[in-house]
Amino acid sequence: LFVADFGNHKIRRVEVATGSVTTIAGSGESGDADGVGEASEFRYPTEVAISADGSTLLVGSNGGLRQVCAAAPPPPPSFAPIV
Repeated sequence: LFVADFGNHKIRRVEVATGSVTTIAGSGESGDADGVGEASEFRYPTEVAISADGSTLLVGSNGGLRQVCAAAPPPPPSFAPIV
């Protein structure tokens, strides 16, 4: 379950089974800074949607609609050299 934490300018994930809460994005400061995870900033977020693969959030706030990386992308695969 993803929650737009309006007053704290954050996006949170709630594990329904345990009640555990994790901040996914938002520094807690009101603003429009882009960034990964807690380096990003929102102005009173009101809506949140997540991409099918879980890597991208779409967040609606007083600053408009923003796309945010929920996590840093994985590194590219490494390949063994051809001998």
